[in-house]
Amino acid sequence: MRNIFAVTILFAVITLSSPAQMHEMKSAPEHPLKAVMAELQLTPDQKSQVQKIHFENQKKEIELKAKLETKQLEMRNMLMTDTPDKSSLEKAIQEVGSAETVLKINKMSGWFEINIILTPDQQKHWIKVLRQAPMKKMRMMGRGRDLKVPMEQPHPMDR
Repeated sequence: MRNIFAVTILFAVITLSSPAQMHEMKSAPEHPLKAVMAELQLTPDQKSQVQKIHFENQKKEIELKAKLETKQLEMRNMLMTDTPDKSSLEKAIQEVGSAETVLKINKMSGWFEINIILTPDQQKHWIKVLRQAPMKKMRMMGRGRDLKVPMEQPHPMDR
C-alpha cells in the first residue's frame, strides 16, 4: 500500500513539473544587480569584483537570516508556554531586533564595498540606486493592491 502511495506522489510531482512550467522558471526576470551593472558599464575587472562582493554578501545574508529566524522561532516558543516569562521575552525581543539590525548593516556594507571600486561617474549612478531602493520596495509590497505610492522625487543633491 505504501509503495502505491509513493508511486502516486512521484507521478504527481513529475506531472506537475511540465515543460511549460520549467520554461516559466527559466525565463524569470533578470536580477536587479545585473541590470544595474549593465547601466554602470563596468569593466570586466569591476564586474568580477562586484560579483565576488555580491556572492560573499549573499552567503553572509543567508547565515544572518537563519539566525534571525531561529531567534524569532525561539521567541514564539516562549510565547506558547502556559506562563511566559516577561524578562526572557524582553531579552528575546532585543535579540530579534539586534539580528534584524545586523542583517540591514550587512546589506549596507555590500553597497559601500561596491561603491569603492567604482569610478566617480559610476558612483553618481550607484548612489541613485541606493536612494531608489526603498521606493522600489514600497512599490513591490503594494503590487496587487490598490495602493498609491508617491512618485519618486529627485534627491536635493541631484538637482
